[in-house]
Formats: sequence, structure tokens, C-alpha cells
Amino acid sequence: MNFIMPAGLLLGGLAVPLIALYFLRIRRRKVQVPSLLLWHALQRSERLASPFERFKRHLLLFLQLLILLALVFAFARPFLNTKSAAFRSVVLVIDMSASMGAKDERPTRFDVAVDQALEVLKGVGPTDEVMIVAAGPTTEVVSPFTRELPKARAALEGLSLT
Repeated sequence: MNFIMPAGLLLGGLAVPLIALYFLRIRRRKVQVPSLLLWHALQRSERLASPFERFKRHLLLFLQLLILLALVFAFARPFLNTKSAAFRSVVLVIDMSASMGAKDERPTRFDVAVDQALEVLKGVGPTDEVMIVAAGPTTEVVSPFTRELPKARAALEGLSLT
């Protein structure tokens, strides 16, 4: 699981003052009673109670912490990075304008763009389909959607600036 805004997890630090305020709340006043027989019986019955009985006293704290946790996750915006079995449609648009012939890159910008497009083709899965479009003074579909990667690679390598 990843987070779009991991800084939102810092809001989890609000749990510290929440817990501190819970334990520092005003204590009940002490009252003297004439006999402790009932209190001893109550104490024995609490020991025999289920393990969840002692959590009843702290139920409000747990609910507040749960709400805080939900808010923290909402601010952090989690997402699952899974690869689906469904196919993708990949469209590679190659710029065929005259500026791509500039030699500030070695060999040319156009050659660098074609090499990067070939790298993208290496990451295409067997169920994905690829289309190659040449965008220049006129736009032309060099290779329509196909799942045959060698055919798309050949069309990409066959491109040249005029």
C-alpha cells in the first residue's frame, strides 16, 4: 500500500494528546462506605468476566482512536499499486517536426525520442495493444492498434525525418 500524501500520516501524532487527555481527565471523588463486602464481590466477578469486559471502560478511547485513524488514512489517501490482468492501450506519439532534427542531443532529438519509445515497448505486456502515431505537419497513424510487438517495433524503427 502506498500513500498519495504520506505527510498526512503525521496526523497520527494527534493520538498522543488524545490518550494523554483521556488518562488525565478529572478523577471521581472518593466516598467512604460502611462496608466493603459488596465491593469485594464485585471485584471477584470482574476477574471472572471475559477479557473484553475490561475494554468496556476504555470503549470511548478506542472509538476516538479509531476515528482518528480513519481521518489519518483519509488525509494520507492510500492506494494499492496492483497490476491488473486487463489489457492496456498504449499510444506512442512521435514528434516529426523539423526541430526534432536538432543535434543538441547525440545523435538527434528524433533518435533519442525513438530510443525512448523503444524502451516503452519493452515494458508492454503480451495482453497490451500498441499504436504508433507520427505527429508532424500532418498527423499519420504509422501502426494501428496491434498486440504484435515486433510489427510495432519495425514501424517505429522505420520512421525517419524528412
